[in-house]
Amino acid sequence: TVLVNKFSDITNAIIPFLIGIAFVAILWGVFKYVRNAGDSEKVAEGRKVAVYGVIALFMMLSFWGFVMIIKTSLFGS
Repeated sequence: TVLVNKFSDITNAIIPFLIGIAFVAILWGVFKYVRNAGDSEKVAEGRKVAVYGVIALFMMLSFWGFVMIIKTSLFGS
């Protein structure tokens, strides 16, 4: 259980930081999308950044939830 607690501590430290980065990527993509409304190429680039940010945010939250489910169901804390 020491290894699991160490992994959980590392996850609890890193995942919120990565979630913040994904959120900033979403905001940056939306900003690029709105700012470059006349240029279809830059709008597509902004949309792509925002979509990748949403995907990264979903993956980080899913991974964090998965780790917490495994920790509580197998080790009870």
